[in-house]
Amino acid sequence: MMKSLPGRFVLNALLLLVLSMMPALPLSAQSGNPPAFTPASIRFEDDVISVTVDGDNAYVGTYTKLYILDTTHPMNPRTTGSLDIPVLDAVIEDKMMYATSGSYLLVMDVTDSAFPQMLSMNRMPSGSHKAIALFDTHVYIGHNTGLAAINVSDPYSPTLVGNLEYVVGGVNGIEIREVVTDMGQRRYAYLATQRNRVWEGFYGGGLRIVDVTDPADMQQIYPCRSAICPTDCDMLDLAGEGDYIFTIQAIDHENDRLYIHDISDPDAIQEVAFHEMSQPAWHVAVQNNQAHVATGSALENFGSIQTFDVTDKANPRQVGLHGIEVNPINARLAASPACLFVPQGARGLKILCESTITPTPPSLVYLPMVQAAG
Repeated sequence: MMKSLPGRFVLNALLLLVLSMMPALPLSAQSGNPPAFTPASIRFEDDVISVTVDGDNAYVGTYTKLYILDTTHPMNPRTTGSLDIPVLDAVIEDKMMYATSGSYLLVMDVTDSAFPQMLSMNRMPSGSHKAIALFDTHVYIGHNTGLAAINVSDPYSPTLVGNLEYVVGGVNGIEIREVVTDMGQRRYAYLATQRNRVWEGFYGGGLRIVDVTDPADMQQIYPCRSAICPTDCDMLDLAGEGDYIFTIQAIDHENDRLYIHDISDPDAIQEVAFHEMSQPAWHVAVQNNQAHVATGSALENFGSIQTFDVTDKANPRQVGLHGIEVNPINARLAASPACLFVPQGARGLKILCESTITPTPPSLVYLPMVQAAG
């Protein structure tokens, strides 16, 4: 998707100027030297397009291969294993990895990170799978025209049990939540969707909520046009933490926003706050009351990570800024409690970890701990 961005080049130039003028922070109060780090010697054979974090392991996807990195020491990650398969997005639970690879669902046992085992590979409906989520014994995959539900209780033989079809330009993010309602315990999927540019009027887009309590009979319960997306829009990404979801919305391709929604009551979703972004925004990751947003022009191979303190959901506060060397459209982020992982295409993987500087600076700072270049 290409954005029309008049005036954004001036903003990008100003951002680069600010980044270039930011002083390197000292490693300690007594030292005036910037923290030194040596780029890792990891070599990727292809562009890094995805990363999924589970504990101390990072699962790095390229167009041709999956790499498993031990990030116990983020300044010196090491490759422990690999598998010759492309990975576009993935979820991991109990050492089982469920991944999308073009039009396929891949199921892998990653108990032994040195020897990941492919258990099954199954073709799924439609194509362009951009998002995947796991809840209990079912995997949910967002595709070109809807949402597929797959029973993975038998990892060797996953079964497609439901496929909700609707006109949409793609699903960019999925969050699953289980709540108690007047109808008992229900399970809902929250989908960030894009408009379909083939249909007149750019039909679709925005936040969609699907009742997936019965995966074989999924029901859309939230209309496309809603208070969550006041005009038909592109919702470019979605991330969740607790009773809140964080969405990136392009209302008119000029004023991208980070929205925070309270989803504790799926029948009465509340918009808690929004932040007007200074640049086009593309991806969001949330961890420990910090929201990280990848921003920048779709026309250039650089951007920034903007970090927000969202402890007070009604008042998100920007506390960090860090440059990245990749087209921000491709910077799908993954967060661990202490670090942020940024796919950088041909430039590899960037790991940004929370500063341990003493005394603590007035704003949160992320330091580039490693550049694992491809």
